[in-house]
Amino acid sequence: MIKPALTAFAATDASSDATLLSDSTIRAVEPGAPLGPGVRVAPHLVLDKIVGRGGMGVVYRAWQDDLERWVAIKFVSCDLGSDDLEGAIFKNEVRAMARCPHPNVVPIYATGDYQGMPFFVMDFVEGQSLQEWIEGATVFDEARYAKAIGIILQACDAVAHLHANGLIHRDIKSSNLLLKADNTVQLTDFGVARQTGAIGFKGYVVGSPRYMAPEVFFGDAPPETEYLRDVYALGCLAFEILTGVHAFSADAAGEYMRMHMFDEAQRPSRVRPEVPAAFDAVIARALAKEPWDRTQSVAELRRQLVEAHESSREPERILVLDDDADWAELVSAVLRRRFKSARVDVIDNPQEALLAVDLERYSLIVADLQMPLLSGLEWTRRVRSTSRGKNLPVIIVTGSGGAAEWKEATSLGVAGVLLKPVHGDDLVNMVSRVLRETRASEPPAAG
Repeated sequence: MIKPALTAFAATDASSDATLLSDSTIRAVEPGAPLGPGVRVAPHLVLDKIVGRGGMGVVYRAWQDDLERWVAIKFVSCDLGSDDLEGAIFKNEVRAMARCPHPNVVPIYATGDYQGMPFFVMDFVEGQSLQEWIEGATVFDEARYAKAIGIILQACDAVAHLHANGLIHRDIKSSNLLLKADNTVQLTDFGVARQTGAIGFKGYVVGSPRYMAPEVFFGDAPPETEYLRDVYALGCLAFEILTGVHAFSADAAGEYMRMHMFDEAQRPSRVRPEVPAAFDAVIARALAKEPWDRTQSVAELRRQLVEAHESSREPERILVLDDDADWAELVSAVLRRRFKSARVDVIDNPQEALLAVDLERYSLIVADLQMPLLSGLEWTRRVRSTSRGKNLPVIIVTGSGGAAEWKEATSLGVAGVLLKPVHGDDLVNMVSRVLRETRASEPPAAG
């Protein structure tokens, strides 16, 4: 039996958070009064509105009047004195969250009971769930990519911290990560987390089918490798964050089981060409079917993700060719600010630039179309006749140009064209895209 976890919560209407509950809203609670807006469930806690709901309970936003702050309160329909699964999950979640304080884990403040319904109080996250962000972030530009990398690495930090404290989350998914307004990621929903060496929920396969490692479906993963199910789930999550789609998609748990056991996920760069190909092997290893073939720790997965990011993002050397000194300085400043490890050479003479290409190893060239000594297109034609410049990515920047120029640029293999005045973000986005596409088209290194 796969047990559903409580839906994660996040505030999406920040405008209301500055408005305190009015006296007329707060009402005295009569014995047996049901949960609802305005109900005071503890001396300093007044419910406001539902922000999450699941099969085992509900999450409310609430006002804590002694500290004047919004908090989230999670109620679970269970009897703490019983041995039922819901009660066990509630106790488990409270203990797990309290045991692992971390900037990327939602903090827990207190516990309580209202009319026989146990609850715990935690931080109220201003923002949205990661699932909501993925569904809304449909423009795959440089800004989205940069944010995606930050999210993935923070998710790894959270899970690595759990593992360092002997805790396995066992239900990592996009709806269980919250994205705060300042882009901080926080992991939540520890209901099925397990302490290393402890007894789990006997008879239950816990987790979410979209993110389950193959061995989990059988419910008999060796205890010493159980933490690798979190590595697998993070691989699924990284795939989803980078591409905007799930590594595996099906209509039923049985089909997910078959796919996780026997199907290979597509390469992220094949699904989304904007994703650097360097991530393909990293995610493939995290999604290895056998635990012993998988990336062996979250720390190792994080390191590989960082290496893939850095190897595919940073050019080593860029040539800016333009006879307009002011414009060339502006462009070079933008490139130096974004690509801090790259050397940016500014040359105003096309003949000197040809010599530089022959002597130096450039990652990319940004050239002006209109130059008195030699046009950008003619210069590109000459570069293409050299051994080092034959396949060198060239971006043309121009204040004018027509169909004939664009046709010639295409025939010369120009990687992109930008119109003046050039916006800095547009330039960075195009440079990053061209570098990704160039590296994706390169044959793999021997060995």
